Amino acid sequence: MGLQMITGASGTGKSEYIYKTINQMARKNRDKRYFVIVPDQFTMQTQADMVRIAGGGIMNIDVLSFLRLAHRIFEETNCENRLVLDDTGKSLVLRRLASDIKDRLPYLSSNLKRSGFIHEVKSSICEFMQYRIGPEELDKLIDYSESKGALKAKLKDLKLLYARFLDYISDSYITSEESMDLLAIKLEESKLIKNSVVVFDGFTGFTPVQMRVVTALMKLCDTVYITLTLEKNADNKDGLFALTDKTYQTLVRAARGNDIEIQKDIVCSVNHRFEDKPGLYHLERNLFRYPFLTYDKTPDEISLYEASDISDEVRQLAMNIRELLFKGAQYREMAVITGNIESYENHIIRTFADFEIPVYIDKTRAIVLNPFVEYTKSLLKMIHKNFDRESVIRFLRSGMAGFDLQETDIFENFCIKTGLKGKSRYESYIAADDIELAKRINGLRESLMDSIEPILSADIKPSGKLKASVYVNTLYQCYEKNDLYSRLKIFEESFRAKDDFTKEKEYAQIYRLTMELLEQIHGLLGDEEITLEEFSDILEAGFEEISVGTIPQGVDKVIVGDMERSRLKPVKYLFFLGLNDGYVPRKSSKCSILSDMEREFLAGNDMDLELAPTPRQKIFIQRFYMYSNLVKPSDRLFMSYSSVDNEGKSMRCAYIIPVIRKIFPELITTRPQSDISLKDIGNTAYLKEYICRLLRDYADHDLKEKSHNELMQAISLMMSLKDEGSR
Repeated sequence: MGLQMITGASGTGKSEYIYKTINQMARKNRDKRYFVIVPDQFTMQTQADMVRIAGGGIMNIDVLSFLRLAHRIFEETNCENRLVLDDTGKSLVLRRLASDIKDRLPYLSSNLKRSGFIHEVKSSICEFMQYRIGPEELDKLIDYSESKGALKAKLKDLKLLYARFLDYISDSYITSEESMDLLAIKLEESKLIKNSVVVFDGFTGFTPVQMRVVTALMKLCDTVYITLTLEKNADNKDGLFALTDKTYQTLVRAARGNDIEIQKDIVCSVNHRFEDKPGLYHLERNLFRYPFLTYDKTPDEISLYEASDISDEVRQLAMNIRELLFKGAQYREMAVITGNIESYENHIIRTFADFEIPVYIDKTRAIVLNPFVEYTKSLLKMIHKNFDRESVIRFLRSGMAGFDLQETDIFENFCIKTGLKGKSRYESYIAADDIELAKRINGLRESLMDSIEPILSADIKPSGKLKASVYVNTLYQCYEKNDLYSRLKIFEESFRAKDDFTKEKEYAQIYRLTMELLEQIHGLLGDEEITLEEFSDILEAGFEEISVGTIPQGVDKVIVGDMERSRLKPVKYLFFLGLNDGYVPRKSSKCSILSDMEREFLAGNDMDLELAPTPRQKIFIQRFYMYSNLVKPSDRLFMSYSSVDNEGKSMRCAYIIPVIRKIFPELITTRPQSDISLKDIGNTAYLKEYICRLLRDYADHDLKEKSHNELMQAISLMMSLKDEGSR
């Protein structure tokens, strides 16, 4: 039994050191098991790194996440056969339980119908589980909050719902958070773990349930190695490494409390990443360190741009990427990070397509706006609203109902004119003044009623109650009758033809994900008798939890990621977009049951009960993420911010920009021009846009002599490209 930590600043080779060490140990001791535990997003990249270092296969080394380790141990020890309840299943159960006891939830009941609210409740309960706070601990927090009326009311409602949730799932299901507690127990029965060597890499901290697993591994393994981005000679209480220093101290206390030998730390102090890049090295040594030293020269490896808007910012990014390509760089050596990927995603997709830059956006996508989901929701809404005009037209326009837009427009106009509504009207012939119009209207009516025949045959009424399994089976029959799987395949193939791999993967997965959701409802709530509206609410809660993730369709792409979520490997060139106030640091999310002030209040309890980080703690976390990303590139760092957002509102630069300018007083801020010039043209699409812009200026008698010459050159270039294409 032993614990050894590998510490050092970013770029000092901690991961490389431990991977080489483990590979050497594994070659010498082929009968011994070695486990490398990394965050979920890191597993594939870590496997690739291990194979690269080993120069071949890694037979006795397993690269796992916490959850994959749990699956491996449960399988080995024949653990009790309880299904793991994922986030979707949790939301389904909570939605049902909240409906049952809403009269006993004075604070939460008024918000139950609000979109996304069940997700917020689910997140709060998951947080309690992650931090090992049960109903009894909640009672203590409720007593502690006696002077805070609103907070006390929230906690009482959450405690009631939490207790009912645990009771509901106790016999048949286990949550992913509970699986960590079970894993800590089952590790003692594992032969794989006993006397093995375990490495934790890529973590900045551990939740209490994860910490219990780490402690159990310390007791059972020969050695547990843990890498931490940390400088022990720094003042870390409120400094740059406060987050990892807290983790270090927690690990030391756990080891001492269990009589585990703490071996001397391995300190990686030589920064190999910036050996010939003095500007980047100076940034790493002085960013968020106080006092800091200024760099008295212009840093050749660092560039800063101030764009007029996000569109110009992204276009400058694309031009910089193209310039690097001309100098011999590869797409795989570049990465783009932003603090608000939602604001930049569409600009990046459009601009990169114009510049023909292959890109992978590291983001999970919600499915609530997918046509298949809209078909399901609008179908149930149409039955619940007894075929009123809005619900019928919404169903016809869902994109999966099989009706084209022209005939839907005609039908909608007819409904508006005649006031057509009600199920009984749709079940009989609809008269019209024009015979041809009557034929078209009734043809569409008959097609509509035939397509939803399974749900009509089930005699589902807006106010009646049926078992949840009846609703599930009826929906499945509607999908089968209308062959929606084949329709989704057509969408999938069309996106593949357009090289839109993100949409292709979304449509390839949506049918399976929806079937899994319906199966969960059938398994969890199948025998429950509920109304159609309650079933719709449960289904909506499930859809809100489902997101679709993709992996890059190739290696040589520019990776675009989020500052906090994405886990990037070291790259040569990093572009940090959106360094604006409100994006970096990101504004605190309002979608939380507990407010920021309430979290700060609860953090002051003297009962050793810990919750998720408070707003003040998040500042240190975001600062650490900022540091980790800014020192990621080995060759060049490009930073940029915009003067206005997508809505035209002015924005300030983020707090990090003045910090960078103080460290590098000679750093020049470049302001890209909003108008493109001929030298900026990347392809024919931009060339056409440029010519059109100059022609508009020419028509308005606003074309300068220099621009006139460029117009002639651009037209000549377009003609030569056209002639070359015809040949």
